[in-house]
Amino acid sequence: MPPLHSSLRVLVFNGYAKTTLLDDLTGRFSDLRFSTALHGGFKECRIAVPMSTDRAWLYLARENLPGRHYHHVEITEDKRVVWEGRITDVEYRIDSSFKGLVISALGYYASLRDQYYDANDAGNTNWTTGGPHPAGNIIKELLTKECPDINTDQSNIDT
Repeated sequence: MPPLHSSLRVLVFNGYAKTTLLDDLTGRFSDLRFSTALHGGFKECRIAVPMSTDRAWLYLARENLPGRHYHHVEITEDKRVVWEGRITDVEYRIDSSFKGLVISALGYYASLRDQYYDANDAGNTNWTTGGPHPAGNIIKELLTKECPDINTDQSNIDT
């Protein structure tokens, strides 16, 4: 069977710094879907990859090992990044038409969900006391202090 889209490369790295390539899924996936959003950057990605059980085992969380959860996924087209994010869920499926992994990933903007804030955050922000503090300033501060994997360009965030 010919590749689904010959100019798309799908790579899995050990982390955002991309120091080690763990897997090249280029030409091996049977289904690939990804989306973007303004102002949220890259959103969901879903990759179905036919794969043997022993190879899929590397991706699955097991016995206190995270598998490849939170590893970096990068999709490029003609040397241009068209989607990137981190693996959030891995499912091993076996049915009559498919045997392999279904990998779900989210863009790094989803890492905002990893952060928790309240008025008692021990002085880590300048907006928990006094006021007024416009929402745009709060969002910029959260992005700068707590979300280093998100692009630092904040020019489109209005006060």
